[in-house]
Amino acid sequence: MPVLSIDAPQAQRVSNTKQRFEALEIAGLCTAITVAFALQSPLTLIGGTLLCLLFVFRYRHLLPLRSGVTTPALLVMVLFSPAFFKPGHGFSPIFYLFSTVVTFATAYVITRFSARTILFAANILYWSLAVVVLIILAVYWGSPEPFGEVIEGASTNGIPAYIIVIQLFLCTITNVVAGRAPILTPAITFMIAFYGNGRGSLIVGALLLLGSLVINLFPRKIPLFYRATLFALSIAVMAVIIINAAEIVDYLSRFTKLSVGVTDYNRAGILESYLAKINPVTFFFGTDYSGTPIDFLYEGNPHISYIRLHSFFGIFPLLMAILSPAIIFFAKGGWMLKLPILFFICLALLRAASEPILFPTLLDVFFFAMFFIFFRAREAAEVRHG
Repeated sequence: MPVLSIDAPQAQRVSNTKQRFEALEIAGLCTAITVAFALQSPLTLIGGTLLCLLFVFRYRHLLPLRSGVTTPALLVMVLFSPAFFKPGHGFSPIFYLFSTVVTFATAYVITRFSARTILFAANILYWSLAVVVLIILAVYWGSPEPFGEVIEGASTNGIPAYIIVIQLFLCTITNVVAGRAPILTPAITFMIAFYGNGRGSLIVGALLLLGSLVINLFPRKIPLFYRATLFALSIAVMAVIIINAAEIVDYLSRFTKLSVGVTDYNRAGILESYLAKINPVTFFFGTDYSGTPIDFLYEGNPHISYIRLHSFFGIFPLLMAILSPAIIFFAKGGWMLKLPILFFICLALLRAASEPILFPTLLDVFFFAMFFIFFRAREAAEVRHG
């Protein structure tokens, strides 16, 4: 990657131009795969995977293709072998195994670019999609489920959930580059979640907004005046919420699915029916959806990422996903770097618990990238202090 130098203005301008082009390329790829996933068509899912594969091939020189990396990777792939023994799912598990490898490689390649290039790309991606979502809200204003009107048969929870995954990716790279969490974009994401009329996105959106405020009270690179101002504003907002708590609860109850409580009994029923099929063998290798509401009521949509992950690949990949925050928790590095990224990753895992947005999907690119961003930031910190 180019190294910027204040001693060479012309070279720096060339490098800046190249970085902008790279950012546009990354943002274009990420936008394409997000739309491909949102359309939920076999053709678009295959197309999105092929786009990622082409991107990886274009930048294949960035991949660490050496025995010290490829051998452990192949050993890990053995844990996904149940995908080849799933007649009840047809070819889907094998395709998604291939797609997972491709999205993992794509995330790695994306995070080999400079942090500022990734940040620029993430902002382009987020704001482009946010503008489209706000236009959708304006067009379908007054509809009880505006996002459900966009794609026939699509869940109204889908679009806010996709935006949250992208938002968490943006928060991660912003924290690494600027030493703080964004505030404006989480507020917009929360608004999108609110008008999306869903519980999961609304709860995660609220936690993200609150967490971003807290993270910015302890930044590494932000002046004390900014922190003091933010603290005062946070106290003021909390006071307003407390004073108007009854009205806020009533408003949320009338205009969102929180009116029926936090617990989603439909998804609880899905999980219960799937767990009822588990026996000592299928516990390790996963089982299909036959005889469950997933099959006869929801047309194969498990509504929970972890059910699909277990059904396709078995218990070991499921544990890898659920316990993935431990990778960062036990890694070397300062807690001022680790804690915010851990928070963002845990929110992604929480949102995946009630919507099949990850494991395995094209959006896994953003989830994997959050880990790679952490390790690149840690390496950069070690070099600075070495």
